[in-house]
Amino acid sequence: MRTTRIIKLSGENYKKAIETSMAFLKKGETIVVPTDTIYGLACDALNEKAIEKLLKIKERDRQKGLPIFVNSIEMARRLAYIDKKKEEFLRRIWNSDLLRPGLDIKRPGLDDTAVGKITVALYAKDVIPKIATGGRETVALRMPDYKFILDLITALGRPITGTSANISGNKPINSATEAAKQWKSKKNAPALIVDGGEIINNEPSTIVDITGPSPIILRSGIVTKKELDNFFRRAYI
Repeated sequence: MRTTRIIKLSGENYKKAIETSMAFLKKGETIVVPTDTIYGLACDALNEKAIEKLLKIKERDRQKGLPIFVNSIEMARRLAYIDKKKEEFLRRIWNSDLLRPGLDIKRPGLDDTAVGKITVALYAKDVIPKIATGGRETVALRMPDYKFILDLITALGRPITGTSANISGNKPINSATEAAKQWKSKKNAPALIVDGGEIINNEPSTIVDITGPSPIILRSGIVTKKELDNFFRRAYI
């Protein structure tokens, strides 16, 4: 049974939390992190052995792909095929202030609280290990509207996985305490839990397939189908 380290994420401890998390990720370990939706399981998304370890910890079917967090459209472009139309769509649903400072992006029909909470399915490039996509041609990418995750990716210099921090079949995790209890008696467990406090939410991100001419909602989540349908009608042209 593995002992999982817990580190508090706070203002005075922020830099240490980033450095500690990065060190574990560089060693190919899996860590639990807070996000803008629910707690997630993160590892180096380009490290095949790290992903294999994460799948054992999550007890997840290898045929199911894993969502990946990026910190910019530039990073997303290195992982997936993104044309100008898709890039403009990503700028609307991800944080435009981070992607292009000072640019006023219009999001007709989409509330600002939805920014960053939409995962997109795109055709994957060969740089992504097949185990990360479940052998599929597509990859699910998201740029969370959450400073810690974005800073961690920047420090690591590589994308990280963004799958939910629950063992497959269990409910989503909303706190570090829940995460610690879940793996307390497990042989395969995360190496580190970053305690960012309780997240008052139990909905994952919404997943949208934009590989075709029109978006298709693959999974409803924190952003509702009604919101997205309204947004698509007015903005995806």
